[in-house]
Amino acid sequence: MRRGSGQSLIEFTAGLVVLVPVLLVLVDLAIVIYGVQLNDTACHNAAQAAAAGEPAEAQYRAQTVLNQVNSRTTGELVSHFALDRPVESEIEAAPIPYRDQMTGKTVNPGGVITGTATVTTTVEIRPFIVHNVYGKRLPLKFSCRQSIPIRYVVPMCEFPCPSEPLIGSN
Repeated sequence: MRRGSGQSLIEFTAGLVVLVPVLLVLVDLAIVIYGVQLNDTACHNAAQAAAAGEPAEAQYRAQTVLNQVNSRTTGELVSHFALDRPVESEIEAAPIPYRDQMTGKTVNPGGVITGTATVTTTVEIRPFIVHNVYGKRLPLKFSCRQSIPIRYVVPMCEFPCPSEPLIGSN
């Protein structure tokens, strides 16, 4: 009887020696996947915010979204969401201001701005073990880039418009 229980204890210990590192690597990979997915969602939300208004203010709106994400992430494993580069607003068409012949004032006829807003974000992830395989540098940095069509209608007004900056066409 004694011999069988000793053998079971050795098998159990050997199993733990293999199982614990495998479980730690799986948890680490889950943290990395979670961080990459969270960055993808943050990038998408920032791109949507950037495309949802005046193109000149796209950077401010995208940064506001990332500030909200950073305020919600309290841990050190997945943190520091940031814009990797300035928001790229590519305007394809915009209303062209003209001079009113009757009044002599410049008038913006209003209309739809079409184009895309492109946002690139990064996130820092600090796994427990996986970074040793990846190059032994912490934090691991992952980036995401997303483009969203701009959805903005310029209101009609005479220049200088009290609340709208001048928008020209490309």
